[in-house]
Amino acid sequence: MENLNQSKVVLTSVETQKSDPERVNIYLNGKFFTGLSVDRFYQLNLSKGQILSAQQITQLESAIQTDKIWYFLLASLNKTIQTEARIRQKLQKKGFEKEPIEVCINSAREKEYLNDQRYAEIFTSDCRLLKKWGTLRIKNELRKRGISNDIIGKVVEDLSVNEKEISELKVLVKRKYAPVSDLKNQQKAIRFLQYRGYGWDVIKKVIGSSTTMESIAED
Repeated sequence: MENLNQSKVVLTSVETQKSDPERVNIYLNGKFFTGLSVDRFYQLNLSKGQILSAQQITQLESAIQTDKIWYFLLASLNKTIQTEARIRQKLQKKGFEKEPIEVCINSAREKEYLNDQRYAEIFTSDCRLLKKWGTLRIKNELRKRGISNDIIGKVVEDLSVNEKEISELKVLVKRKYAPVSDLKNQQKAIRFLQYRGYGWDVIKKVIGSSTTMESIAED
């Protein structure tokens, strides 16, 4: 793509791409200049044979960058679901400017390509079922991923550990720290559960005797 530093810049041709009818090839002064999405091109309100003003050239260059950001964003989201914060970070690292980044992120949010609440729901479900994480660990990890406290509150705040999950944690603890009746093993099990984000109420149910638990807590 050439720099538009000539005194006279003419839009000589606009052709629909054969490989992608949603994009056009733009020719300036008789030479190929760039490809651009059809929608973004028509937003510029340009026509064949038009001599572009300095302002129109600036608008065209901005549209080109926004187009690049948009397709990079879509390609990234096609690989895996991501948060707004993570996508924004990736785009900034690529050197794109702040304003077109926000334009694309807002558009992706409106189209439901980006949805932090849906991400939080999927992440929370996977961490509970597959990783056996507790509420505290999940909240902390969501914050690291840029999820707002408001969304975390909606998705995670009211989570409770059911009897099935308690039973699964008991099996896990017994497998790792048998015999659980041993004081040192209980201490290891407690640290294990705390690291995974479980509060004291859940740990008591998993480990057992409240008397023993209280003595460990005091230590």
